[in-house]
Amino acid sequence: MKTEHHPKQVSPDKIITTLTEIFNSVLNKPALKNLIYVTLAITLANTFRICEIARHLPTEAKTDKARKTRLLRLLNRAFPFENAMQCWLAFVLNRVDKTRKKYASILIDETKLIGGYKAIVAAIPFGQRAIPIYWLIYSNDEINEMKYRSHNQIIETFCSTVYRLTSAGLPKGCQPVLIFDRGFARARYVIKYFNEHKMPFLMRVPKNVGVEIEGVSKPLKEITDTRFYASVIYHRTERLALRLYAIIDVQYDDPMYLISNQLSKMQIRTYYPQRMKIEHGFRDIKSCFGFGD
Repeated sequence: MKTEHHPKQVSPDKIITTLTEIFNSVLNKPALKNLIYVTLAITLANTFRICEIARHLPTEAKTDKARKTRLLRLLNRAFPFENAMQCWLAFVLNRVDKTRKKYASILIDETKLIGGYKAIVAAIPFGQRAIPIYWLIYSNDEINEMKYRSHNQIIETFCSTVYRLTSAGLPKGCQPVLIFDRGFARARYVIKYFNEHKMPFLMRVPKNVGVEIEGVSKPLKEITDTRFYASVIYHRTERLALRLYAIIDVQYDDPMYLISNQLSKMQIRTYYPQRMKIEHGFRDIKSCFGFGD
């Protein structure tokens, strides 16, 4: 590979070696080479724009126009994204998550992208951030056009796939626990799906949700003391048997109501604070790579 010299020089050797290690088992040679080319160009570019990325494409093309044509041609070719993501997921779990605990945190959240698109992302905590390991990009138009039956179906299919792939990649005896913010609580059928399939999850829910505690129905906002409930009936119509941890603490702006189907009080308290790391990761992606524009 011939790489031009730029003021912001990046050595391709480490990137080529790492990408080869991750993807070589499933990608044919041209697809791997194209992936490396584009990755290097993005690394060198100052903004996440076609013209800027093309200008830094490390090929033997002589002009910016030729590089742009080359980049667009690469992007238009079929690429095995699903296989690539699965290899990336397995690679990250193997290299980063060396946990020997009963559960491994899998953070799941959604974020808006450019052009009316959204992404649902699974990530694992890493330092003060989170590394995306699997994702799905979709739009409301695709739901309206029935490519997906509903937003709930997207969440259910995505989470079951992530759970299956991470279960296979984690050490023996370690299960993934899927961790969500309260934005997912409206998808009660998804919570029911987790319960029925015994998929460990942890989710913050809004204060106006109704629960039944010891035979008494009440909205969560009426719980005013920090307390763990080993068994509650969640949701008046679905009536899901879950665990509830109500945290009323001055260090939080609002009371926190956390539900889970398997985690203990201490596990809930330990795992849920990791959720914010995916938010920090989203901010990094949008500010560093231009997705926020």
